[in-house]
Amino acid sequence: MSLPSGQLQNLVETAGSASGKVAAGSSLGTLILNFFGSNAVAIGAICSVVTLLLFAFFGFANLIMKRRMDESYYRAKFKEEMGIEDE
Repeated sequence: MSLPSGQLQNLVETAGSASGKVAAGSSLGTLILNFFGSNAVAIGAICSVVTLLLFAFFGFANLIMKRRMDESYYRAKFKEEMGIEDE
């Protein structure tokens, strides 16, 4: 069984187009991996700094929230002991 010339030409063009797309994707993937490979130390340092900044921010926010919760708790206890009613 042989394919007619028109179908064979269409098959060759489709295969060539697919091959070009795969080659372009492969080269793009290689460029991305090369970038991350050559800049791994810098990327790691940036991630570490961002992590430390977030850790400090949320730690500080946690301290503020704990302080406010403690203040409201002691105010409520004081009002309870003194017999002061909430309005």
